[in-house]
Amino acid sequence: MTDSNSAAAPLPRIDHPVFQQAVDHLDAGELDALQLLLQRESWLLSHRAAEDGSRVGAYFARPYLLCFVAENPIRQGSMPKNIVEITKLILEEATRQELKSLQEQMNFCLSLVASGKVAREEQQQQPLIELLCSYGADANAAMDAALAEGEGTAVELLLAQGADRSLAVLVLLNDEAALKLLLQEEPCPSEADVQKALMVAALQGRAEMISLLCSSEAGNTQPSFYAPEGFHRHSSPLHQAAYYGHGDTVKALLQHGADPLALDTIWGGTPRDWAEYGGHPELIPLLEAASSSGE
Repeated sequence: MTDSNSAAAPLPRIDHPVFQQAVDHLDAGELDALQLLLQRESWLLSHRAAEDGSRVGAYFARPYLLCFVAENPIRQGSMPKNIVEITKLILEEATRQELKSLQEQMNFCLSLVASGKVAREEQQQQPLIELLCSYGADANAAMDAALAEGEGTAVELLLAQGADRSLAVLVLLNDEAALKLLLQEEPCPSEADVQKALMVAALQGRAEMISLLCSSEAGNTQPSFYAPEGFHRHSSPLHQAAYYGHGDTVKALLQHGADPLALDTIWGGTPRDWAEYGGHPELIPLLEAASSSGE
C-alpha cells in the first residue's frame, strides 16, 4: 500500500559504472564534471538503466539519465541546489545530439517531477516543470501522475502549461460547479476518465462528488473497479478511501455499489483490511456490516 512518494524505496538498479558515475555527479550537483563526462561519453544520454521496475516500481522502469533529476523514487531525500541548471545541461546536450528519444525522456521526467514530493519540498517543482515544458515536454503526459499522488501544486503548474481540465483535475481542485458543467457537455465522458475521477475522489475524500460521478451524465459508472493504469491499479476506490480514513467517502462509495469484499491484487486485502492497516478502526464496523449484507 505504497506509492512513488514512499520514503524508503530501494535504489534503482544501474548496470554500467560510467552511467553510475554520471548519476553520482548529478546527485552531488557537480555540473562541470557532468558536462565533461557527457561530452566524452555521448551515449549516456540515450542509455537506459537496468532497473526494470521490480525493485522500485513500474513507474521508474528503464530510466534515462534525465529521469534521475526528479529524485523520484527517493534516493537521497534532497536535491542539489543547482538541479535546474543540471537539468538544462542534459536537455541542451540531448537537443544538440538530436536524440530521437528526447520527447519520451522529457515526458517521463516531467511525470516524475510532477508526482514527487521531494521536488515540491525543495521548491524545485515549479522551475523544473517550467523548464521541461519550455523544451517541449507535454503537460498532459504528466497530469495523471500528479493526480494519482495528490500533488495539487503540480496540477496547477501543469494547467498553467496548457494541460486539460479533465474530470479528475476538477475533482482534485474541488471545483464541483465546473465538474457539473463538464458532465453536461457532449459527448459523455469516457469510462476511463470517470474512473480516474472516482479514484481521485476516493484518494482526496471528495464524498460530495461521488454521486455526480456515478450519475447518468457520467455513464452510470459503478465504483466497483480496479483503478486505471497509473492510479494504484491494484486497488479499488473503496480500498483507497478506507486506507486514508475518508469515512463519508467510504459511505458514498458503498451507497453507489462499491464492493466491500473486493481483494486488492497485491496483498489480497479487503477495504476493511486497508482501513485497519491505515489506522482507521472507526471504519471497520461500517465495512464489516457492508460485507455481511453483501455476502
